[in-house]
Formats: sequence, structure tokens, C-alpha cells
Amino acid sequence: MNISSRWLLVILCVVTLLCADPSGAQSKTGAAAWRDNQEKWWKAGESLFSGIVTLAHAKPLSTSENPKLAGEIADSMIDLLVLYDADNSSSALKSLAKLSAYYLGEAPSEVYGCIVERKGTKILPYLQKELQPGSVDDCVARYGQKNSMCLATKGARARTEKIESLIEQIKSDAPCAIER
Repeated sequence: MNISSRWLLVILCVVTLLCADPSGAQSKTGAAAWRDNQEKWWKAGESLFSGIVTLAHAKPLSTSENPKLAGEIADSMIDLLVLYDADNSSSALKSLAKLSAYYLGEAPSEVYGCIVERKGTKILPYLQKELQPGSVDDCVARYGQKNSMCLATKGARARTEKIESLIEQIKSDAPCAIER
């Protein structure tokens, strides 16, 4: 696979625009249109979540073949994760909590942790829901128990420990590792 991560982002943006419901946004442009339709866009395809998961899925394939591409993919995941920082909608918080099931790589995982911690108490109900017995591990549901990007493959408690650690960090109100 010799497609650059930047092209993956371009494709993601096109798909997002095609899935968006522009009704009601025609009279507005830019940020106003985005705010009005943001909830619809998230529900339509969870495009940001899907983009990050797609890049996470592509990264292990590229690491051995092309380390430079793996770095570009990690950078692109970070670029997408940062978009969550300004969005506190319920659907954004829910999809951000669902990302806890995935191993994103070292640097993207640090950024993910900081963004979750900065959400503070707003994201706690969504993280706690991911811990409830019977909650579906999104990664395993999509890719199977043996996929290396699913934390479940790292041990039965890996995902739970990650979520519990995030909740503990939020409750302690300490700055995340990157911000210390």
C-alpha cells in the first residue's frame, strides 16, 4: 500500500462532505454552518472517529514497509485527535470515549490521553459507560479479538486499566503528561 496519509485525509474530508446533510446550512457559511450541522455530521458517519481508526489500522501495515509513512500516519492521527479538543458535543464525547478501545501508537496515545483529560468531568459518563459490564469493545466488534490495534489483544484488563487511568487523571485534575 503506497498511499500517503495526507491522501487518506483528503478522502476522509470528501466522504465527510458527501455524508453531511447540508439542509439548513445553505444560508450560512464557514464556522456557522459547521456548528449548525456538527451533530448531524457526527451521527452520519462519525467521520473523525472513523478517520482515526482507519489511520490506526493502516499504521501497523506501513511501519515495517515504510517508517516514514508510519510517521506521517501518526502525525495525521494527532492532527485529527486535536480536532476533538474544541468539540464538547455529546456525540464527540461518546466517540472520543470509544477510542479507548484502540491502541493508536505512542505519540497519538499521549495526545489522546491529554485531550480526554482536558475534557474533564464532561467525558466521565461516557468513559464510565465503556467500563460497564456488557459494554461492547468497539475495536473487537469491528476488527476481531486478534487485531493488534485492539487493546483487548494486550490482555483482558488492558482496556479497563486505560479507562480507569484516564478517569483517575481527570479526577486528580493534574495536567497531562505532555503539559507537565
